[in-house]
Amino acid sequence: MKNVEKYISNNKNLFEEEPNIGHFKRFQQKATRKRSLTIVKWSVSIAASICILVSVGTMLYQYDSQNNMTISCENAPDIRVCYLNQMIALAEKIETLTQDFDKWDRTEVMLAVQTIIDSTTNSFLESELPDELPEDRAHAILSDYYQRNLQGLELIAQAIQTHHQ
Repeated sequence: MKNVEKYISNNKNLFEEEPNIGHFKRFQQKATRKRSLTIVKWSVSIAASICILVSVGTMLYQYDSQNNMTISCENAPDIRVCYLNQMIALAEKIETLTQDFDKWDRTEVMLAVQTIIDSTTNSFLESELPDELPEDRAHAILSDYYQRNLQGLELIAQAIQTHHQ
């Protein structure tokens, strides 16, 4: 800050001149234009986010209406193991489908798959549920969590299959 003050005091003659005629008007026009661009950028970002959310919601709705593999695990003795088995089978299918992908794209897809499987394998959700929660409600919460993870993998598989078509 002292350097700025020193520069101004040493170069007072540069600051005594009046700006060119119309300088303030041009400055205001540029500021208004930048603000308009910022508003447009935010509007486009918000619109894109809404489109993505609507698309994912539609895909999940279509998935739910198809009642894919998730029904068989509802009455399993250990629903987490049941869903994990389905997830691992789906991960192997995804791995096969990505054989022709670029190395980096394949790695990215498989990291996403592994993250979903890990979140199910290492889930502490069961131990964090309150003890006073009825057993059927706890079962429903866990089932929903595992179903959503499985659905995430199925969405990845569907996107890859669409890519191949």
